[in-house]
Amino acid sequence: MENPLVAFQQEVYEDGTYDICGFCGGGFIQNTDLTDGEERRASELVVHLEKVHHYGECNREKEFYRVDNFRQHLKTTHVAKQGKWLKGLEAKCRTTAEKSGQGVIR
Repeated sequence: MENPLVAFQQEVYEDGTYDICGFCGGGFIQNTDLTDGEERRASELVVHLEKVHHYGECNREKEFYRVDNFRQHLKTTHVAKQGKWLKGLEAKCRTTAEKSGQGVIR
């Protein structure tokens, strides 16, 4: 993932809109009342990924040819928790290898 904010999914509830972390399912409410709200929100989300999930510390060129190996990597390296949010993250990380045409996850 080039852009760390791609790891988040938006969900709307009665009390507001939340950014849901694709690694742990943690919810961060979007506060639209602040003038610098969008920039501050993005910064808080990136800090969460860096501190809790060690975003940016692993080799981004590594490819996983089996989804179970990728899930193990997420669990052991990035403190990922099972849940529907993790499937969304997997889908965003999935790419097609140019040389072999085989599906890989990065």
